[in-house]
Amino acid sequence: MTNLEPSYLRYVYDKLNSGALNPENAAALPYGFIGLYEQEFMDDMRVVDRESILNQLALWALLKGPVSAGFVSNVLGLTEDEGKGLIDRYSSWFNSPDSGKYQLYHERLRVYLLQKLNEHEIQILNERLIDYLERAIELAKGDEREFYALEYLHQHMAIESKLGNHYNRLHDYVNRESLWSRQIQLSKGYQWSQDAIQQGIKEGARRNLEMNTIRSTVNSVKLMIQEQNSAKDILNFINEGDYQTALKRAESWEGERQFKLYLLFLHELTIGSSKDADFGKEACKAILEAIDQTPEDHSVMDWTKFYPELAIYKYHEVLTAWNLDATIIWKRGGNNLVFGLIKSEDVTLDNYLIGLAEDIAVKLEYDDLQALRESEEKSEGIILLSKLLTLKTDKQSAFRFVSELTNAFWKSQAFMIISKLYMGQGDKEGSDFALLEAGRHASEIPKVKVKIEAYFDLSKVLMDLGCKKKSKSVLTEAMLLKFELKDDDLIRFYVENSKINLYQGDNKGLSSSINEIRLIISNTLEYYEKFWSQQQLVKVLLLTGDIKEAATAVEQALHFALQIQDKRQRSRAFSDLSKLYIEIGNQKEAYRIALEIYHEFDKFQTFANLSKIMLENGDKEGANYTLNKSLELASEIPMELKRSQAYSELAMIYLNLGDITQSLKLALKISREAVKSKTYAQIFNFLIDSNSLTGAILESLHTNPVISNKNRKDKVYERLSKELIYKGNHDLALKVASEIFNGYSRESAYLEISNSIMHKGKFDIAENVVLEIQSNYMKSRAFIEMSKFHLENGDKERAVLQLNRSIENAFDVSDFEFKSILLLSISQVLVELGNKEESLRFVSEITGDLNKIVGNADLSKILMEQGCQLGSKSIIDESLRVASEIQDIQVKSKAYLNLHKILMEKGDSETAKSVLKESLHFVTEVQDPIEKLRAYSNTSKILMEQGDQLGSKSIIDESLRVVSEIQDNQVKCKAYLNLCETLMEKGDSETAKSILKESLRIISDFQEKHTRDGSIYAVLEGPDFFYFLPKISKILMELGEKEESLRIASEIQNDWANSTAYSIISKILMEQGEKEESLRIVSMITQGSERVELFKDFGMQMNFSELLGLFPQLDSESNQKSLIDGYANSIAESMDLQMDNNPYLFRFCKYTPFLSDILFHKAKIACFFEKEHNKEKLDMLSEVLDIKDWRRVSNC
Repeated sequence: MTNLEPSYLRYVYDKLNSGALNPENAAALPYGFIGLYEQEFMDDMRVVDRESILNQLALWALLKGPVSAGFVSNVLGLTEDEGKGLIDRYSSWFNSPDSGKYQLYHERLRVYLLQKLNEHEIQILNERLIDYLERAIELAKGDEREFYALEYLHQHMAIESKLGNHYNRLHDYVNRESLWSRQIQLSKGYQWSQDAIQQGIKEGARRNLEMNTIRSTVNSVKLMIQEQNSAKDILNFINEGDYQTALKRAESWEGERQFKLYLLFLHELTIGSSKDADFGKEACKAILEAIDQTPEDHSVMDWTKFYPELAIYKYHEVLTAWNLDATIIWKRGGNNLVFGLIKSEDVTLDNYLIGLAEDIAVKLEYDDLQALRESEEKSEGIILLSKLLTLKTDKQSAFRFVSELTNAFWKSQAFMIISKLYMGQGDKEGSDFALLEAGRHASEIPKVKVKIEAYFDLSKVLMDLGCKKKSKSVLTEAMLLKFELKDDDLIRFYVENSKINLYQGDNKGLSSSINEIRLIISNTLEYYEKFWSQQQLVKVLLLTGDIKEAATAVEQALHFALQIQDKRQRSRAFSDLSKLYIEIGNQKEAYRIALEIYHEFDKFQTFANLSKIMLENGDKEGANYTLNKSLELASEIPMELKRSQAYSELAMIYLNLGDITQSLKLALKISREAVKSKTYAQIFNFLIDSNSLTGAILESLHTNPVISNKNRKDKVYERLSKELIYKGNHDLALKVASEIFNGYSRESAYLEISNSIMHKGKFDIAENVVLEIQSNYMKSRAFIEMSKFHLENGDKERAVLQLNRSIENAFDVSDFEFKSILLLSISQVLVELGNKEESLRFVSEITGDLNKIVGNADLSKILMEQGCQLGSKSIIDESLRVASEIQDIQVKSKAYLNLHKILMEKGDSETAKSVLKESLHFVTEVQDPIEKLRAYSNTSKILMEQGDQLGSKSIIDESLRVVSEIQDNQVKCKAYLNLCETLMEKGDSETAKSILKESLRIISDFQEKHTRDGSIYAVLEGPDFFYFLPKISKILMELGEKEESLRIASEIQNDWANSTAYSIISKILMEQGEKEESLRIVSMITQGSERVELFKDFGMQMNFSELLGLFPQLDSESNQKSLIDGYANSIAESMDLQMDNNPYLFRFCKYTPFLSDILFHKAKIACFFEKEHNKEKLDMLSEVLDIKDWRRVSNC
């Protein structure tokens, strides 16, 4: 029964259901799958009919996708009725995935039908289909034929190629660039073109046709690059409402680029070009679902590193208004996201942002909370912490944080928040207690105005919790305090009171509040105050929804405004009035009032604010008018400072609209340097964050410097320089770096640029960059790096030249520490060059004793290797003298151990023993237990190497005594683990296991205590215990306790430690040759970045047969891809001239991002190892690889 096919079961079920088969008559069943089909071709069928039907069905079997009956009829020259008749007759063999289109139901049926024809008959049918499809492409009518042809013709050609026919036809077809644009146009994507080209790669690789395979591979990479640069086209699909296609296209993107694309989709739909589209909510829902399929693991990808949080903050507001879950985005930001927002100058830490923190609080670790507590001194920060801790049901710590607040108002606020959270958790008792505390602290607020504010907040919270009666009681408490307020504060009081009345459904109270506001207005004499109070009344009336009454109140406000004599006050009143007219829907009057504003900057500001309101409301026409008017008014502002500020504000508005060109144009109009600097800094930081910098913008930045403020400029230019180095634009990176004012930052950038250029093989240019460095220390460092690079690459002449340049600069360094670092590096390079006399001279110039001894050690080894015993002894004697004069005991002990090692290598065992004895004497005086144990461990190893088992055991026993006296359990645990490793090297596995058991007991006791007292600080005192667990797993593996090691790893709760332990175990297994088990363990790693890197690393270590065997065993596509990435990297780095890449290309060419690695290897071999250069091959490779320098060098 296990071998029965679905179609066979379906047949039996249908027949039994209809009564055509008797359940008691098993003999009536057809014999398996073949029997089922054979019943349809009985012996009494006419041969001509049988052949006709088989021909039609065989064509259906050849087809790669669903088509209409007419499509098949046209290919075979039949009428459409004949085609439909076949489908009707064999309806159980077909399904219809699309309306009016059909395909055979099961793959086994296809195989059966094709087996009924011989190879020649199948070829005739397939060629007939190919001719039909080629004509469809020529006609380009955009009909069913052309769609099918563009998607599947290559597969039909591939069938012929595999049979040994017309391979060149397939190769020419799939590499026809003119065809790609049509495929992309009709499919709205690149997949059809890539599928076709990859078929060309496979066939070329199968036949070992190198040039054709390269051509197809190059074209696949070209298409991939074209697709990667098609973000604008994909965004057009969003703006046209075809978000399904946009999402489909985004599927072929990966990682950071894909996530950025999703965020750009949301930008367009929430605050961008399509924010008013009727499909916006539906599209955003689909995009959020796609984002939800991406990993939450920040170690793999953290969007806060490449996308501005403030932009997401804006999207969140819109998505929340649409009742969509924006936390899907926040969960994929790093743990410091909330803290970054809190510290932002552009975000006020209000209840909304605290609510945002609530959404992602569940994933924050305690150390993050502690970090915020130490860095954020605002009371709001403490409240946020108490809220996060309450969400984690850590009430004790939440109350502890609140108790640290000294301000009664903020204490009251904190308890209100905690109360709501308790209620949400179903803890009514806790909620009631927190409310009582909130009320108690509110009553203790000394300032009446602040106390009233607290009472209002408490009244709202009580309403939120459904306590209407208590809410009214608290409001009554506030009402008793109103008589102590001044008129303007009284107006605010009644405005807030009316809002709560509205919330409570208290129409009587609301009416009373409105009447009180009107009474205060009537008793106010000063017209500006009258206007301000009337404005508050309008806002209350708008909240009630009474637009007519609000409009009447606005007219009264206009009357008051017209009576204001002070021109500045009247300008402000008119500015506020214009917004009120917008809110009641009277745009025309809003514009008229705004134009009446006397003060130029206020008039500009009003229109700029109106434009923002229009944009938020989705009024494109109104927004265009007000923006254009703002531009006109900005130019008319007479005061230079105010005019500059106006252009700055407009530049930021256009930047947020995505109009970078207009934003930069406006920034250029700013005449005040301070304002210009700030504006350009904001623009360029925005462009870097959103990856929107173009070459033209960068070039203009250098040719027309626009940021004069040195600090701002340095920060922006440092970021730009690094971005340009990463992108390989060294010329512009150098220009940008040259503008950095801070010397260290500028020269660090130069050093980074020179190294990058040097590794590209452009040595002269790299040297010129170094010459731009002014600091002798940095310049010397740069030349040392160059010298090492040339030495590693076998160019001794260049290495010596650059070393001499480094020496020239090193001796001009005045700081002794920096000079010593340089001299040590120089002496090491001299040692590698074999120049011992010079090396010795430079070591003698080093001021640090330990550094000097290390330098002497390098020299001594070389002299011994060269047989110069006398010279070696002279250096050792000098080192002993230096060591004897060291005052620091720890440094002295290290120095003697280093010297002992050198003496043993030299063969002077007597002097070595004497030195070791001295070392032990100094070790006993070391106070730090870890340092003492480290010294004992080194000494024990030395004694073991010398065969002195007794002495080694004595040292170990002393070490155990020292550890037993350590009081700090974490330090003790660390010491035990270090000692464990020493014992394993000694071969004493039993003692090692005993110590390991003691370490686990210490950790277990700590964790039990931590769980019991609920302390969130215990884990932060000293080294984290989580650090030790991976080390324990490693030791267990080395002791051969694999199962116990895995058990320990599986019980680790901390993600980092858990992933680290599995990583260690998998590496050990890989080294032991258990590759299959190793990959299984890697799959268990939760930290994505660690998992990805390990799969890549293991992929680099495999041969092709191992890759083929292990690849199918990985159940995750992302894990498979990482493994392939590593293997492709190994090909790129390989110098194997005989390497055959064709099997890889045949099997894995669908992984287009890694095809460049294969081409890179081919280019390397072609340039440097082939006897005769193949210009055609190199030209092809140059289409997608930058190998100009390679070709130039190889030609020389």
